[in-house]
Amino acid sequence: MSDVLSRDTVARCYGNALFDVMSASESFADDVRDFVYLADLVSIAEMKAFWSSPWESLERKQRFLREVVLSEVVGYFSEAICNALEVMLAEQRMDIVLGAAKVLQDLARSHLQELKGVVVFAEPQPQEFVMAVKKGAQLIFGDFLELVERVDPELIAGFEVRVGNLRYDASLANHVAHLKSYLAAQQEY
Repeated sequence: MSDVLSRDTVARCYGNALFDVMSASESFADDVRDFVYLADLVSIAEMKAFWSSPWESLERKQRFLREVVLSEVVGYFSEAICNALEVMLAEQRMDIVLGAAKVLQDLARSHLQELKGVVVFAEPQPQEFVMAVKKGAQLIFGDFLELVERVDPELIAGFEVRVGNLRYDASLANHVAHLKSYLAAQQEY
């Protein structure tokens, strides 16, 4: 039992340290997503056996980490991610990568919680369509965007996404307003 507690404690320490380093970066949300992806990758059962194997040297494990895991897309992963994995490997703590990733993800969610928005539909929509719009907004604003949905019949048709000061308006009411202002400008000439 104490081994499980110490592993969780170590994972929390690594997750907190990763958060401290990554949150200063402009690519914070991307770094978190990438680290979680890599944590899943290095935690596959066969990989876990390799990391914990006493028959594999630390040098071979480090070379494998650099040449296979991290080099698939050289330069893609941030220096913080590469360094964190190399430190975990050197300290023989690859067993806590998933735990550290979960801690990092939880901290990032609470840190980025202010990134909230609203998606407004002209009328109630099927859940599949609502999820597709939310997924599209998350592609633009990041995985940590939290959208609340509302219905506003004044939009006539379509939808509008508002996040902070930004607005994506795909409503018929917006198109009609643009058409009116265009026609009014044409009459002046």
